[in-house]
Amino acid sequence: MSPAAPAAVRTCDSRVRAGIDVPGAYFTAGFSDLLLGKSYEALDSYAKAVQLSRAGRHVAVALDSLRRIESVAGGLEGYAWVVRLLQLGLAATRRPRKAALAAVQADFKARKGDTVYRPYVPAGPPPLPKD
Repeated sequence: MSPAAPAAVRTCDSRVRAGIDVPGAYFTAGFSDLLLGKSYEALDSYAKAVQLSRAGRHVAVALDSLRRIESVAGGLEGYAWVVRLLQLGLAATRRPRKAALAAVQADFKARKGDTVYRPYVPAGPPPLPKD
């Protein structure tokens, strides 16, 4: 891998510390980490970017960037995780696009038997501590 990708991550870290385009810095760091094979770091950066994004279009642009490399993404561990995270982030925006909601619904239906998607609902409130 070219030394440009680690340099991009360092530049993004500097931008975050300086408070310059923080969501954009996290999106770029996530993409660079994904290309470097650092799937957990990529997922962390993308999650922070989605959380800090004020507009769904930023998430949509990041998702489009990932779709452009889809043909070679088979070897990128964490690619599917990041795509799913961005789809959920896009569907959770104030004005979600119909396509974003449809993608999340299709993914959910495809994984109907997957235990990852089964919510945990407690039977009642947590027990109070005993004095």
